Amino acid sequence: MSLGLEVLVVNDGSGEEVSEVCKELGVHCLNLERNFGKGYALREGFNWGLKRNYEIFITLDGDGQH
Repeated sequence: MSLGLEVLVVNDGSGEEVSEVCKELGVHCLNLERNFGKGYALREGFNWGLKRNYEIFITLDGDGQH
């Protein structure tokens, strides 16, 4: 049974290894060229999803700070 869910990881300058893990897991990865900060990364991820007609967004921060 497929729920039709997709996962996007916004890599905010954490290095190429994030892209490799995303490939292995079969999830989308949006690589930012350097660390722009959480607000910018969220905005870029939302814009990416809106262009693809996403209806629901759930955000998680990867470093446990937020």
